[in-house]
Amino acid sequence: MKLSRIAAGLLCLTLLLGVLPLTLPASNSTASAATEVRGGSFGNPLPMKLDRRATGKISADLTVVYYEVSVPGHGQYKLESGGGLQVKAKLYRQDQSWVKTFTPDGGENGKQIESEFTISKKGKYFLAVEAASAKKTGSFTITLSAAKGAAPAATPKPTEAPVTPAPATSAPDTQAPGDRTLAVPAIKSVVQYHLQAVKVQWNAVAGAAGYGLYKSTSANGTYSLVRYVTGTETTASYLAEGTQYFFRVRAYANAGSAKSFGGYSPYKAVWVLAKPKLSAFQSSPNAARLTWPKVNEAAGYTVYRSRSLTGTYSVIGSTTSATFYTDANLAPGAYYYKVAAYRMNGAVKLYGPMSVARLVSIKTSWVPTPTPPPTQPPQTAMPPSTTDPAQPT
Repeated sequence: MKLSRIAAGLLCLTLLLGVLPLTLPASNSTASAATEVRGGSFGNPLPMKLDRRATGKISADLTVVYYEVSVPGHGQYKLESGGGLQVKAKLYRQDQSWVKTFTPDGGENGKQIESEFTISKKGKYFLAVEAASAKKTGSFTITLSAAKGAAPAATPKPTEAPVTPAPATSAPDTQAPGDRTLAVPAIKSVVQYHLQAVKVQWNAVAGAAGYGLYKSTSANGTYSLVRYVTGTETTASYLAEGTQYFFRVRAYANAGSAKSFGGYSPYKAVWVLAKPKLSAFQSSPNAARLTWPKVNEAAGYTVYRSRSLTGTYSVIGSTTSATFYTDANLAPGAYYYKVAAYRMNGAVKLYGPMSVARLVSIKTSWVPTPTPPPTQPPQTAMPPSTTDPAQPT
């Protein structure tokens, strides 16, 4: 009797499994863990996990998407991209002492970037993604993963001797006796070429194997290493908007496994364009007035307008020196405004970040706010005279 019940139970279970769909874990964790993202900017990067695909979107307001990812240690890794928008990417160590650039290389299976490379140190890394073709907006997918069969290993101890930047002054530092064969380089230019990045160029030094670039936010403050390079130019990225940076460079020669350094160059400074602090209000029955404070090192400003907060913002005008703009001949309704500062890089305008959008609601019933009369100073009563000039003495 018991055997009959067990047999009947097994039969019911078999029938149930035949009716219900059986769901198994996806074998490809990369494809099943896609994450839709809407933003991601410097100072607020999007979290990114190894071996998991992220979907990003480049727009007119967000031209670079930033990710932050923790790497467990030394090993072989792979970066892949795909989607409708062709992109390029840069991977930075947190201290910016190492950088790798990835450009579209026509990978297989529709992948635009498919590159294997080595990461030597564990820690936090930043990935910056931007458009790489004439098409500047759209969606993309990107994945950073451990290369197949290459498990991350413990980070090896560095062989390079630690380098401590000398105190920062505008004059070159005194070189150690063994370093006097290396001349002090001079920085030729520091040019902002991206929202939060600058390019630094300097002259070559005879006998140098390479150069170290250093930055600080104070002329006489502490300078941190950006990176070592063998050429006479490099970039510094992830710079804070609206901040002045000071750069210095020094040459080095290889001395076994260590570096023998020359003296520091005089510093050269640059302001990273800030996001204008825009104010906007109705100034007449059919006009809006926009004002903003001056942005350091801006050559001019471009004004944008949209009929909705998240709609397309079109250029309506620009100024080269004025920090105000009047948008006239407006019909009643809602108008959203943004302003961006720009600097000139040759004949090309290089824009900083757009301001926060400001709403102006144009109303035909608008009445100007009366200007209060100036405050009159209190009248001081004259003291009584002890003599009356009208009376004879």
